[in-house]
Amino acid sequence: MEDRAEDRELIEHELHRGKVTFESRAVERREEFVAALKDFKPDLVISDFSLPQFDALEALSILTHYHPGLPFILVTGAQSEEVAVECMKRGADDYILKSTLMRLPSAVLNALRKREVERQKEKAEVDLHAQEEQYRLIAEHTRDLIYLLDQKGQFTYASPSFEKALGYRPAELVGRKAFSLLHPDDKVAARKIFQEALENRADRTAQYRCKNKDGAWLFFESVVSWAFDNNDVPIKAVVVSRDINERKRLEEQVRQAQKMEAVGRLAGGVAHDFNNLLTAITGYSELLLRSLDRADPRRADVEEIRETAGRAATLTQQLLAFSRRQITQPTVLDINDVVANLQKMLRRLIGEDIQLHTALAPDLCRVRADVGQMEQVVLNLSVNSRDAMLVGGNVTIETSNREIPAKSLAELATPGAASVRGLDTWGRRAADAAVPLMRGECERGVPPGSYAVLSVSDTGCGMDAKTLSHLFEPFFTTKEKGHGTGLGLSTVYGIVEQSGGHIRVESEMGRGTTFWIYLPRVEDAVPAREKVTETDEFFKGNETVLLAEDDRSVRTLAIRVLTHSGYRVLEAASGEDALLILAETTSPIDLLVSDVVMNGISGPELAKRVGEKQPGVKVLYLSGYMEADMRNHILRDVASSFLAKPFRPRDLVQRVRQTLDGALTKETERR
Repeated sequence: MEDRAEDRELIEHELHRGKVTFESRAVERREEFVAALKDFKPDLVISDFSLPQFDALEALSILTHYHPGLPFILVTGAQSEEVAVECMKRGADDYILKSTLMRLPSAVLNALRKREVERQKEKAEVDLHAQEEQYRLIAEHTRDLIYLLDQKGQFTYASPSFEKALGYRPAELVGRKAFSLLHPDDKVAARKIFQEALENRADRTAQYRCKNKDGAWLFFESVVSWAFDNNDVPIKAVVVSRDINERKRLEEQVRQAQKMEAVGRLAGGVAHDFNNLLTAITGYSELLLRSLDRADPRRADVEEIRETAGRAATLTQQLLAFSRRQITQPTVLDINDVVANLQKMLRRLIGEDIQLHTALAPDLCRVRADVGQMEQVVLNLSVNSRDAMLVGGNVTIETSNREIPAKSLAELATPGAASVRGLDTWGRRAADAAVPLMRGECERGVPPGSYAVLSVSDTGCGMDAKTLSHLFEPFFTTKEKGHGTGLGLSTVYGIVEQSGGHIRVESEMGRGTTFWIYLPRVEDAVPAREKVTETDEFFKGNETVLLAEDDRSVRTLAIRVLTHSGYRVLEAASGEDALLILAETTSPIDLLVSDVVMNGISGPELAKRVGEKQPGVKVLYLSGYMEADMRNHILRDVASSFLAKPFRPRDLVQRVRQTLDGALTKETERR
């Protein structure tokens, strides 16, 4: 909704720059807007504030009438703060000035993600309400458990529905104590409910588990009331019990969705602060090791500190990988190389009593992924296989090419089979589809295309359906307390999804487990390895560096490292401080080194302002956590690069030198 053609072109241009694929319709008048809502059916509305016949506030009211909850982003010129606040109150998802259109792609993607999460939550709530309605219909058709108990708690009547629900024929139950069917942990509470219903002469509701004839425990919700004779003497307890296992499952889905969403938010917040701490610990450990003689007995203590910090960083990356918020460096690679480079480590890792076999396709196609993440996938799956074989066995790692035609989706849609779907947004659960697959159906649900396939198989104990249903949930583990974090497979799942791939699992009790990883094929060649320099002397320089970092420990470390390498460092504790320093200094700035997320002015905004005052200045961004779309956006400038926290002192001076010299490869610039 924009009446200026040039502004429409700018908006669409910025969306294309942000690699947002879209189809648009431009409208200026109220009737055009209403018509577009009906026949164009947009997924999102971008609107100027003032239009020929109406404004954004009226547009929001119309949108709420026809499409409640549809994302609405206000893109306008300078407006008062009150206007922005009122638009947000009316339901706008974001407010963007035309002078800061670079934020638009991220705002669009965030609004769509938010809407998708809301749809999933709404669906879960609709399903829950639908299930409650289903229970009502069942009750009306006497399919619930209806029974009568005497004052001793013995069955005097049981409805025919018992046989279908619990496997007991009514004649088997008459004369039997009802509490004998209850779970031991639920008996005390159930007796209390029965007593309260008797004393208060009012209905009471209880939830408890009943044992069916096969020994399985099922949840029921019961309404208990007492019938009295003419002399006001209690004669029977009338109980209507309803099977609530499906309702429990839906409630658990909602709780699980909330838990996963919380874990994702927590992972991002923790990573930012925790990686700052780890940067300081790792960095100062490296500096201290350089100052200690190799024979110094204190080296072992410092090395242990450094290694512990490394393990802590790995745990943080696992959380981010699960939530698909890990900072990645994707490159074109050959999965065969990843497996080959890990073979020696894998043989030590899985132990001598387990045989490791590899079958690598010689003509395996190339994929685009993060090398470190792919190594983590292979290691995690191999460790999972090892733990499934307590008395030895075989682990087999295979690679192959696979072309999946469109028809295979229909051909493989066998009833009863399932595949691993996933956590595309918070609240979607991989657990719903992590069930045993039939042989030969590992491709079911994988979109048509060309793939490099990595499989890891073992001859271990296998997994039952209950275990598979929780397989990719964070912190779920079947190991003893104190053994394992429960993040191994959830990390694998997050990495594969983040890499644009698909994961499938097949398992059978007593016959082992196989995981398949499908990664899309790319035609690019594997880039040549960059030459590794053995000495830090290569990375020294005498340029002027403006350092903006709001974490004191990281800032102090960076200043020390860069100064030692010969650079002149201007220290800023915030974006605002950096601009003041820039205004006061007379010498040119060769490089801006800035944290991405800072209080006040952010790193990208600071880089923009510095570039306006000193065009051509190069930028090195630092961050321990950053959304992928934001990272891609800020790195479009060929004069900018990125360094993930935690980093070592050597990593910092190397990336500073590479950025100043423009020595980053095209692949590195892209990532």
